[in-house]
Amino acid sequence: MVQPVEEPKAKRSVWPLVIAGVLLTLSVVYMLWTFDWSAIGAILVQVRPVWIIAGAVPATVAFWVVRSWRYGLLMRGLEIELPLWELYIASAISLSLANFTPMQVGEAAKVEMLRRRQALERLDGYGGFVLERVLDAYVLVLLACAGPLLGLDLFDAKLRWGLWAALVVLTVAGLVLLYGVSLGGPLGKVLDTVQRSVRSFWHLLALFGLTLLGWILVAVVWFSLLCSVELVMPFAMAVGATAGLTLINILSLIPGAFGISEVAAAQLFMALGYEEGLSQAGAIALRGSSLIGLLLGLPHLWWWRLRTASRNGS
Repeated sequence: MVQPVEEPKAKRSVWPLVIAGVLLTLSVVYMLWTFDWSAIGAILVQVRPVWIIAGAVPATVAFWVVRSWRYGLLMRGLEIELPLWELYIASAISLSLANFTPMQVGEAAKVEMLRRRQALERLDGYGGFVLERVLDAYVLVLLACAGPLLGLDLFDAKLRWGLWAALVVLTVAGLVLLYGVSLGGPLGKVLDTVQRSVRSFWHLLALFGLTLLGWILVAVVWFSLLCSVELVMPFAMAVGATAGLTLINILSLIPGAFGISEVAAAQLFMALGYEEGLSQAGAIALRGSSLIGLLLGLPHLWWWRLRTASRNGS
């Protein structure tokens, strides 16, 4: 009997891993060597927990609700109705882990979780997730470009106008892809799923609005954490900082952007005129958003596993 010949597997480039590893090493070494840890410690021991309890925690949960609402709206465009509570739990668990994955791709875990519980096809689930990523990138770049309007100028004038021009081109190209193009092959199937998930321009506008609201809630989390160490800035400026630093974190390819996030945040705060020790303490405080998400995600994971075990046993 003739054995089928296995096709050689495509080799994956190791360069992204190498680059991420180098950036991680350099950032951590720089952070350990240059940060004033005695000043940071003195500030962090005086943290004001009311900002965390009353600001960061409820804003994190609200962010999860908005993200689950957005994904449910995408699935509804595909005529897939998902139970809101299970959609929220799956979104909460995946988002609590996303901060520890490169480019925050861990959020895609919700697709597999919902696929095992509901009648959700993998292509439909990941097609919606692709559109979510595009919307996130678009809104983050938009907020970063609008920095001067928010009191935070992240780019020089030429680069800023170039980014605005790129946003206009991307807007037109995105609308053409959504409403005026059909492709064949695997890419065509993904594009068809994305197109079917957006029923109309108003539907797309609602998705954009939920995306914008979601990132404003993330800014509330960051603003609260900064206020907890008495690094106070106008909220509009915090929105711009959230967008710019998040883009840096995502593009670093480092899981959780560990090291590079702290360095970038500290440099930004010092450029805005804050004292060095306070800027570095603020950068460390922002890491609390990942910890808050993880701690809040654990009871959601426990509930999901309990429900899964109950269903399997029935």
